[in-house]
Amino acid sequence: MTGISINKYICSILKNNTNLLNYVVSNNIVSLYINPTEFPFISIMRNSITPRYVKEGLQEDNVLVQIDIISDDYENSITIAEIVRDILENRQFINNDGTHIDNITLSNISESYLDNSYVQTLEFNITIH
Repeated sequence: MTGISINKYICSILKNNTNLLNYVVSNNIVSLYINPTEFPFISIMRNSITPRYVKEGLQEDNVLVQIDIISDDYENSITIAEIVRDILENRQFINNDGTHIDNITLSNISESYLDNSYVQTLEFNITIH
């Protein structure tokens, strides 16, 4: 796995968290924005990839991932954002193909109100070996 497929992997991590599933239906945790049929939902988007090369080839990808939590209830959006942060921040994972996600750090949090929805935006820097 490289940084290109990080969204799929992050989706899987979030969908397998029972605490998060108390607040969000699994089908509402998606890569990229879609038109939701019900609130709340989580949209995951890869914003950039910066590869790091060494003499032997690709050593790691540094990926910026944006996760939007969209809800029609402000308090609910905050609760879900806290859970997502707790699931990912400062965690390490090993993918089934042996790929290491060595470092997940939170780089920014913002919030907005759009189309009668509260949006909590979390941006994570992720290093993949």
